[in-house]
Amino acid sequence: MTSFVAGVFSGLSVDLFLHPLDNLKCLYQTRGSFVQLRELLSFRALYRGFPAVVVGAAPVNGLFYFNYENGKKFLREGLQNCDGTAPDADGADGDSGEDSRATPVGSRESESRRHTYPAFFTPDDFVHLGASAGASVVGSAIYCPIEVVKETAMVHMCSTREAIARVQAERGIPGFFRGLLLSNATWVPYLSGYFLVYERLKISWYPPARSAVTSSFPGDTSCDTVGSIAPAAATPQPSFLADLGMGLVAGAVSASLTYPVDAWKTRVQSGMTKAAVGASAQASARGLLLRVMWLAPASGLTIAFFEQYSQMFKPLLGDT
Repeated sequence: MTSFVAGVFSGLSVDLFLHPLDNLKCLYQTRGSFVQLRELLSFRALYRGFPAVVVGAAPVNGLFYFNYENGKKFLREGLQNCDGTAPDADGADGDSGEDSRATPVGSRESESRRHTYPAFFTPDDFVHLGASAGASVVGSAIYCPIEVVKETAMVHMCSTREAIARVQAERGIPGFFRGLLLSNATWVPYLSGYFLVYERLKISWYPPARSAVTSSFPGDTSCDTVGSIAPAAATPQPSFLADLGMGLVAGAVSASLTYPVDAWKTRVQSGMTKAAVGASAQASARGLLLRVMWLAPASGLTIAFFEQYSQMFKPLLGDT
């Protein structure tokens, strides 16, 4: 419950300040220039589509973090059960405390006790990729109509109510789900890459404290030398600025890599599909800087606020 509430509040906190940048990015992607810029120089114009964000996007953000946090727990438990042990980063076996090198490489015992992973890809990477991808797919199914209304209001410079009426008149209920596949093609890679980079930076800069024998998954419980379950040593909690910095780096990298698909998605969801016909490679890259300027700080602030709100609400909601 804490992850859901913290996700809602973190989403609201960020969108309140950065919605105008999202508006400008959307206009630039669909029109290719800051047309009618004079009409944007008012509070109401800059916050077109914001009611849809408040009503829908903030709860979806909470749902995403709820699914992400629970997805990590589920995948970690599944990997540990599948391996039959809780290996730590140094290769120690959680059930006996012995060095895994004592078991001959390639032996049946070794293969049956644990899976092997490439040096560049750890079990924790799989957990973060899988949890973020799953949470993103679930979130996109709910977020797609909100994004369609928001971007229609931005591009056609109308109110949220007028945007809803416009989408309904054009295509009915299915119109609110236009671009759903493109939405998944944008947000699943973005969020998977974002959390992979963020979590790696977090582990690198704030390595988990070691207990006698630890799990390969920081923050999980670990097996002691006699096979009982003991709490793992506490992991240092990054500060707000540290979370923001790591989130900025992860957001900038992931936003840049997923921009071309995002530009296509925005045109489809806003109803400006004709703008994409015959678009050149240069045209498909419009607004890259604006996307990074909006999404990198938005993602960095969201994760930073999420961590702070989590610490605030955890004792109030009785979560452990």
